[in-house]
Amino acid sequence: MKTIMIRVSVTLISIATLNSTVTEARAVHYNDLARYAQRIDSISHELRQELITHYRHTHEFTNLMRSISRIIRTTHHITDSSVRSYSSLQIMSHDLEGIDREAHYIGQVMRSTTSPWNRRGLTRIGHVHRLQFSLNEAIHSMQYTVRSLRHQYKSRSLHRPSHIVQRRTDPAVTILSLILSQL
Repeated sequence: MKTIMIRVSVTLISIATLNSTVTEARAVHYNDLARYAQRIDSISHELRQELITHYRHTHEFTNLMRSISRIIRTTHHITDSSVRSYSSLQIMSHDLEGIDREAHYIGQVMRSTTSPWNRRGLTRIGHVHRLQFSLNEAIHSMQYTVRSLRHQYKSRSLHRPSHIVQRRTDPAVTILSLILSQL
């Protein structure tokens, strides 16, 4: 009886350890995505303030504000979905494509309203262009990460035969059932 109790307690400790490491491994991906989304959000808020300061006189100002607001709103959605579930990578990828289009539109408007011959104006707003470049860079980095995670997920699912439907079970439950079946 004591041997069985010792086996069960050792098994439970092993399962708890295994389960926590699996959870931590998943959390690493979520944390990376959440960090990217927070960086995009931070840059977007800063860029919004700079656009208000330097581009409020342009005829495209309303569209600029609409675009940056969409980026901020979508980034909040991406942050929420990156924290909640792994299955939302496709939705996240779609959202990132949308904010990438908006960010490129903002860059296009900024370039078209800044005259290349007006060097004085360009030096006053050079930091805004760098900020917009940083936003694009952060979005592209997150897109690359999401794309690679989706690829990893797809490559894992491709190895299963199509006629077999596998249930997703926690590794801890699988190990526990194996040990209990041997008792």
